[in-house]
Amino acid sequence: MPTENKARIYGIYIRQIAKLVAAVPSCRIKIIGHSSRTGREAYNDTLSMQRSVWILKEMSSYVPEIADRAETSGRGFRENIVGTGTDDITDEIDRRVEFKFSKCVE
Repeated sequence: MPTENKARIYGIYIRQIAKLVAAVPSCRIKIIGHSSRTGREAYNDTLSMQRSVWILKEMSSYVPEIADRAETSGRGFRENIVGTGTDDITDEIDRRVEFKFSKCVE
């Protein structure tokens, strides 16, 4: 799937997650970026952080107040699921962003 299509589809999820977090004033969210094993550790740390920051930026474009209740971090390739380092569809799941929620129940 081309990148622009993924961004459009993921935008639906990003918007919905932002609205859900905003609906509960006490809700907090951690956005954690990950990367595949391909490349140097420092590069992947930076890339994974950029992923989480980009997601927060997108969420904030829909719900600005979410920025005050979010935390971003990058884990590089330290928490790979597949970890083959083939840089193809095999380890695509390693190039991801995770969301962790707290205090989101009223």
